[in-house]
Amino acid sequence: MYFKFTVLFAIVLFCGTATVCCAQGMLNQGNPANGTAPLMLPPGNQLKSQALIGAESMAAGVPPVRPVPAPNPYVVPARRPLAVSEVSYIYLEEQPPREIQVHDIITILVDHKSELTANSRFNRQRNQSFQAELAEFIRLDDDKTLRNSASTSPAIDVSQQGRIQSTGTLKDSEGIRYHIAATVVSVLPNGNLVLEARKSVHTRDDSWEYRLAGTIHSEKVASDLTALSEDIANLRIERSQKGRIYDSTKRGWGTKLLDFFWPF
Repeated sequence: MYFKFTVLFAIVLFCGTATVCCAQGMLNQGNPANGTAPLMLPPGNQLKSQALIGAESMAAGVPPVRPVPAPNPYVVPARRPLAVSEVSYIYLEEQPPREIQVHDIITILVDHKSELTANSRFNRQRNQSFQAELAEFIRLDDDKTLRNSASTSPAIDVSQQGRIQSTGTLKDSEGIRYHIAATVVSVLPNGNLVLEARKSVHTRDDSWEYRLAGTIHSEKVASDLTALSEDIANLRIERSQKGRIYDSTKRGWGTKLLDFFWPF
């Protein structure tokens, strides 16, 4: 019995030693097929099988350490996405907006439309009636006797009826659209810009003059120094015209006089 146990122990020890030697030889030589480099162990250390290492680690209370696989040379590492500026040949970096200062010129697009419609109706009716009668009246005869002066009773009967009815309709529409260059006369602490503009056009017989004033926030001004009139606060627009064309559209003095003295 003792002899059998000794033989069995020798066989197990021989098999374990052969396995360790084969594994050590493979690690030292490497695998040329997959490009694995040989593993060089420090001198004095012996390579143990995974079973022996796991058994010793579990006996010592330390979890076994798994070997780290070698990196794959065919795997491309992840890269960040490319920016537009790195791949585009026409990319231009956006420039920061220029700070607007006093005396800068801003082009204003004036687009103003107004429409007015008014209807009026007036209706008045008046009725009057007046009646009077002299039933008795006396007179003094020559003999100083009072007698009736008339055999009939004189009477007054007056009636009046008046009616006034008028209907009126007013419709007015106007549109102004033009460009005008305004000058920045002041920059307020909150970023608002005070603008003033004046434009005059003169021809042979006619002249036009445009005026504009108001306040606009600097953020409403585009990068090309343009703005819309609808974004201007306290907007004041003046337009005057003189000349032959304007005179042809005016009412004559006779029409004005007739409208002034016309009682109805």
